[in-house]
Amino acid sequence: MPAILRVLPALQHEKLYASLEAGGWTRVEQGTLAGLPSAAASTWRHPTLDAWVSWMDDPEFSRHFYGLVYGPQAADAEPLLAHDAWLITPAKGIATLQEATTIEHLGTAARALGVLACGPFNPDVFVVLCAMLDSGNPALQIDALTAVALSSWPQFETKLQALQASPGLDAEVRAEALEVIETQRASGWNREFRQDSTE
Repeated sequence: MPAILRVLPALQHEKLYASLEAGGWTRVEQGTLAGLPSAAASTWRHPTLDAWVSWMDDPEFSRHFYGLVYGPQAADAEPLLAHDAWLITPAKGIATLQEATTIEHLGTAARALGVLACGPFNPDVFVVLCAMLDSGNPALQIDALTAVALSSWPQFETKLQALQASPGLDAEVRAEALEVIETQRASGWNREFRQDSTE
């Protein structure tokens, strides 16, 4: 299976599908691309590109769909998807978090931001997730750590080290922060975004 290039969150899948069709994308049978994730709800290919996008529905991380972009020309496919009105931008993701009225909704929005954060570094998303790490609420901190782990942005490394060492931190949060640090160190974080600045 070709390497995943990007993860693109999306809104209601019925409208997303109609938009994809209008943009020239064609839905393909699951068995036509070996190694597709078994959880893929649908897979699409553009006739002009050697690339696919598989749409996933994983409520553990988000109440939205997200797309995994594959193939030798995945970099060329991304612009054809990124302009779509049904994709969730960082601004939309942050607005969803700001509109949340419960801890549960805040956590869901944080995990959705984590899916967004699998793409290029975004300083606004970084600031929001750092604020959640500093919230002092263990449930929100765990959700924010999930988002950090999804992103693998190296800009979080120093932040997590400080969090893990802070006195009075909830034991579960401390253990989760340490696990994220060790896992990301072992994988080298996401080197693609190492050159970006948090300033």
